[in-house]
Order: sequence, then C-alpha cells, then structure tokens
Amino acid sequence: MNMKLNKSATQALVISLVIMAVGLVAWLLRGASAYYASDARMIDFTQLWLSVGAAVVFSLLFGIARYSLAAGVALAVGTAHDLLVTYGICGVIALVLPQSATLPLALLLTVAWTYCQTLPRLRVARQIYRSTSLRDTTMDEIAVKAANSNPMPLIVAPAMALLIFIAVAVSGNVRLLASILPLAVALVVSIYSARAISPFVWSAVAATRRPARRRA
Repeated sequence: MNMKLNKSATQALVISLVIMAVGLVAWLLRGASAYYASDARMIDFTQLWLSVGAAVVFSLLFGIARYSLAAGVALAVGTAHDLLVTYGICGVIALVLPQSATLPLALLLTVAWTYCQTLPRLRVARQIYRSTSLRDTTMDEIAVKAANSNPMPLIVAPAMALLIFIAVAVSGNVRLLASILPLAVALVVSIYSARAISPFVWSAVAATRRPARRRA
C-alpha cells in the first residue's frame, strides 16, 4: 500500500512551507543586521541548524524506539515543522524586534512544546487503532479523533505558559521579551501541527503496515 497523506494535512503543510519561505525572505531582507541580536551579539546560525538537525533525528529515533515507525516519523515531521515554522515567523518578527542571541537555544527548547502537544495525540491514535476494527473506521478517521482529543497535559501546559508570557509582556523588558518570544510562537505552532499534521502523518505511515503487524 502506498503512503498517502490526508488532503487537509497536505494543505496545512503547504501553508507552513509558505510561512517558512516568507520567514527566510524576511531574514534575507534584514541582511547583515539580522545576525545581530537585541543584546548586540551575533546569532550563531550554524549552531541553530545543527540543533534543528539533532532534534529531528532524536525525535525519529525516540519515536521508533518508544512506539513504532509511524510514531517516529510523525514525531520527527512535527519536530522539523515546528522548529522551521517558528524560525520563519521569528524572521518576520525580527523586522521590527531583533531576536536574542539565545535564539538557537530557545528554538531547541521549543521541542518540549512539540512533544507536549504531539505525543498525547499519538498515544490516543495508537489506542484507537489497536482497539478498533478497520472495518468500522478508517485511518484518517482515527487521526481526526486523535487530533481533536484534548488530554489534560494539552490544556495545563499552555495555560501555565500563557501566564508566564503575559508576565513578561507586562514587564516591558524588551530583551527578555525577545528571548521568550520564540517559545510563545512555538507553542501556537506546535498546537497547529499536532492537530493538523502529525496525526495524519502517523496514519499515512501506519496505513502501510499489514493488519497482522499492528504496532502503530
């Protein structure tokens, strides 16, 4: 069976690619000044890209070892998506607010949001997949149920983060705001990908598995 991604997930990925492209153009438009952060230090973009690569590889291996190939691929795609889209949006923000030199570290920390939003939904998808006959449902329907699920960690973590972001914004500290902004952006991006992309990547990969080997 050939792997085929759900239409809505494909559209979501296209939107994300557009955002990444716009962000890249924004970084280029800023020119050399984009490399200087709000604290007058240079942003180490080599470190940033190495961090992104390491995070994606780790997510793939962790997902495969802990769950399955389908979960590993979905988690890796979610991680890459969230990091790159967050980077793109930060590029647009950098046009008006120079980013902190800690941007590579901040982006790497955003992986926590990806795991917090994606893993619970992948667990829900796996539970439904194992307990439901495929004669009664489809892989896309399982993915939709997982995407729309709201386990408690998905609610508590964003609520706590929101309070922190509000406190930083009210403080008026521009440097602190520049440092924490990628985390705020990543939270929104991770919620988007965990609902619109990752579960459907999981279902596309899991659909290629034979029913007798239903370790999705």
